[in-house]
Amino acid sequence: MDQIQGVDLKLVTEAAGEPARILGTLINTGTTPVEVVLRDGDDTATLTIGAEDTFRFADNPTIFSTTDGDIGDTVSMLISVPVTASEEAAAVPVYEGDLGGYYDRALQAPRS
Repeated sequence: MDQIQGVDLKLVTEAAGEPARILGTLINTGTTPVEVVLRDGDDTATLTIGAEDTFRFADNPTIFSTTDGDIGDTVSMLISVPVTASEEAAAVPVYEGDLGGYYDRALQAPRS
């Protein structure tokens, strides 16, 4: 998609069929805010990203009610922008639930 970029997207869960938190970042490179819809096999999450802004899932908890894949799998997540009728399927890895603590520490690590 031209206007939305997904960076390091992943799902974190306890097991297949359990709730999964989305982690990673979506970047809106456009000059207008957009609504973005994320879908897996049976869940939908809708969010708005401001113009030239970044949406960090670590700061904005977003949960799918069930995970379509098991830990270690890669699942398809459809990312769409209804206003432009654009959509793209992203291959998203599924990680074990305790990654959240690692991810939080990684965000706090000093950058050189």
